[in-house]
Parts: sequence; structure tokens; C-alpha cells
Amino acid sequence: MEHKHTLRFGCAALCLSLTAGLLTSCSLLPAASPLPARRDTGTQEQPLYDASVLNDGALRLFSSELSGKTVLCGSQVVGEFGPSDTVFLLDDELSGETNYFFRNWADRSSPSGRASALYDKTGKAVLTFSEGHYASLSGNYLLLSSEHSYEELASMPIQSGDCQVIDLSTGETLPTPPNAQECVAAGDTFIYTCYDRPAGLGEDEYDDDFYLNRSAVFCDRAGNVLRTDENTYAQSIYFDSAVPSDWAILYRTDSSSQVLICNPSTGEQLSNYENYCGNGTVCVKSIDGRHQLIDLVSAEHSQVLASFDSNVSCYFPGYVILWVDGNDSHYELYDLASGEQTRLWGMERNADTVAFYTTDGALRVYNSVTGTLLTDAHVEPVANLQRVFVSTEGHGWVWLQQYDNDNYERTSSCVCGPDGKVRTMDLTALREKYQNDYISPLFAADDDFYFSISYSSPTGSSLQDILDSSGNVVLSSLGESYNYSTSLPEGVFPARRGFYTGWMDLNGNWVYCQSIFSADDEPEQMMYS
Repeated sequence: MEHKHTLRFGCAALCLSLTAGLLTSCSLLPAASPLPARRDTGTQEQPLYDASVLNDGALRLFSSELSGKTVLCGSQVVGEFGPSDTVFLLDDELSGETNYFFRNWADRSSPSGRASALYDKTGKAVLTFSEGHYASLSGNYLLLSSEHSYEELASMPIQSGDCQVIDLSTGETLPTPPNAQECVAAGDTFIYTCYDRPAGLGEDEYDDDFYLNRSAVFCDRAGNVLRTDENTYAQSIYFDSAVPSDWAILYRTDSSSQVLICNPSTGEQLSNYENYCGNGTVCVKSIDGRHQLIDLVSAEHSQVLASFDSNVSCYFPGYVILWVDGNDSHYELYDLASGEQTRLWGMERNADTVAFYTTDGALRVYNSVTGTLLTDAHVEPVANLQRVFVSTEGHGWVWLQQYDNDNYERTSSCVCGPDGKVRTMDLTALREKYQNDYISPLFAADDDFYFSISYSSPTGSSLQDILDSSGNVVLSSLGESYNYSTSLPEGVFPARRGFYTGWMDLNGNWVYCQSIFSADDEPEQMMYS
């Protein structure tokens, strides 16, 4: 899932956790690679973009197959990299803050042919490494693992340095057990997944039992082994900021194939973990086959809130949404206070809201954190209704699509916001104008829900228009537009127009942009964060 966080530090401020010990430790590592030179866009009589709306101190990543990767802190560009580099922002799993970004790139001078680095909000390379890494951040701890895929790891021994845990407050690299492949931080305990490669296998010989030959090794900060679970690997349980930091997921790879969650701090371990339900709750299956909604955060130990015959899909204060297998509507809303059950045609939850459509026509949106009802409307189900799709992009807005057929031709499409007014989209007019009705949600703002629709220009090129919830054209003739970002200010979205790509507002003004010809590297898949 994507999350929107408020960042507390300005661009010019270094993270306070970078003490003198950390800066001293950098001298023991390969020298930091300098940032690539800024691209010269030429002299402009008028600026190409106005980034003042981004002056909030937040780290953001713009990434394009056409122009590479650019990291901004507020309105300032702090890093520019080629398309083949892997660049991602690092969210702190404990605080949800984003004060670092990480980069992997090809480096012929490195023995491995790859290099990686951790950068702070000013674009300074705080730590550099002579290998490529996946990275995550848990408080002060930077957790690194080899960027090799599992398929590659099954054909080679684990190398020293493949897994590292670095305390950013001191610069200390913690001791790791032999053959450590990756690590998960669970409170004060570090759970390492270690690969015990059979001695008889050659270096390039594939281990058919790779998953069986892994173990979860629990260690303290000093590297002392507290416990070892054979045929097991560990993963973080981090889904959102409500998840407690001292829980982790354990996957058994033996014949039991069990999935468990454990809390090394309290010694708790829950079997038959099924899924995360939101707001710090999980669903596990009890011995008698019931599906238990368990609260991990409200007390020192986990607590069972309720048990059901069906799997818990989503929890928000006061309510549970169940997945009912065999029910035509599949979903059911359960009121925890009254026990009342309501069948649903469909539902969707994002970081801030949960929306659903009941079989009797109620279309509602709730704040998924507080349980506050944001939107309450009625939409009559179409005749012979077979399926629905519910989409929510926040701000209390919801898009409802109804189908009376199996070939995915929309029968009805409507939008409703916090004012409770239902806006029915004219699908016939869209089909006549654009020769299709392939609209996609772009984003929701306080004032409306916005969509993109694709069509072919007279020359055969693909273009997009931006529509409001009434089907009115807000912007026309864009090359592309996307809804892949939750970190942008309201009303700003990733787009391409002409020879420029970047972030645009609903007036068609660039908030940030760059020429599609500015890349000097091989392209890769376009992404936005």
C-alpha cells in the first residue's frame, strides 16, 4: 500500500540521528560517489515550472523511462540519476517519516559490478557500498540485503556483506549470524533469515530445496542467538504506521506451510495468520476454524476483538468487513456494537478511507482511522446487476460502477462526494465523443473527483483528457497522466505533455517538469512515487 506522511524537517537540516560516530564510520566505507551533474536545460525566458507549491520540506521521487530519476526535497532538486539506476525513498517503519533515499547503480570499478548508497534530504551520500542492496529503515537501523533475486541466491553461496544492519545513530554495523540473507527488526530483536546451502552444491548449481534450507535466527543487538526456527523465513509486518514495531511474520516452508506472527518482546506467537486488517489489527484462524480479529496495539498483549465464520477483510472503528465465500455479493458489513450484518456488493479501502456499496443501494464512505462517516448517499442498483466496482481516492469521494453483464461493459457509472449528491456520468456521450468509455480514476480533491480518459488523435497518437465527475473536460490533449502518487499536494498529478514530463496542476501549469530528451541512459519501466 502507499502512505502519505507529514515530514518534520526542512531540506537544509540533516537528520539528527547522524551523530559524529556515523560520520566517522563513513571513512571506513568506500568513498561516496558524487551526484551526477545537473542537466543543462538551456536558458529560458520564463521558468518551465513553478515549484513553490512543493515548499513543504518533503522528499519526493520523480521517475520516468524517458528522463531518469529525480529526487526533490520540497522544491529543490537534490539528486538526478539515469533511468537504469534504482532509486527509492526510505520510509521509517516506526515513525512513518521519510528522511532518506536509497540508490543502486552499475559501477565497473566495483568487484561486484554494482554499488549503492544511502542519501539524506540534502542529497549527500551518507553511506556508500560496493554492492547493490535492498534497503529498509526501522528507527535508527538501516537493514540491507543483497539485491539478487531468490532465483539467483539459490545458485550461489551467501556472501559476506549480503546482509547488514547499521545503527545510523552510531555508525556501528551489528554482528550478523553466518549466511544471513536478510533481516527484520522486531523491537529490540533482529530476526535474520539465514540460508544453509548444502555442502555438495557447486557455486552455480541450483538448490532445489532453497526455501527448505532457510532458518529464522533471532538475535539481540550484540549478535547473541536467542532462538532458531528451522525451515522458516521472516518478513516485516509493516503495513502502516498503526502496526506495532515489535511484531514480525514467520513463514514455515516445511509441510505445515504455516504462517505465524510473533512478538519477541513479549514472547507471543499467533499461528495461522491470514491478513492485516488495518488500524493495527490482524486476522488469524483459530483451532476451531473461526476467524479472529485481533488487536495488536491497544494493550501490552494482543486481544481478540471478535470471531467470525468468514475471513476479516477490513477493520475500522466500530465495523468489520467480512469476505463471505459463496455469497453472490462476497462482502458483508458487521456492526461490532449491535451485531447487525449488511450484505455489500463491493468495497475498497485506501490509506485514509473505506467505501462500500450495500445490496439495498447505500453508498457510504468512512474515515478508516477514526470511523467517522464522511459520505452517505443512495444509488439504486441497476436491473439484473451482476457486479460492481467501488473506488475511493480519499476526501470522502467514491466512484461506483455497475454491470449487468459478463463482458465488462459499464451499465452505470456515478460519483458521490461528502455533499451526498450523486453525479451520474453520461456513458453514451463519452462513447460518442471518445469512441470508448475507458475512464480511470486520477485523484480526489476537496472539490471533486477527477478522471483520465484515453483516445486516439487524428494522427493516430494516444492522448488523454482530464474530466471532472460530471464529465466536463478540465484539461485536454495530454500525452499521459497517472494516479500513482499520494505524496503530491492536492490537485497535482504526474503527466506528460509535448516534450516535457513531470507534475502538473489542474490549470495545466507545471509544478515540476523536465525534458524527455534529458536522459543519458537506457530506459526502464516508468514509475511515480
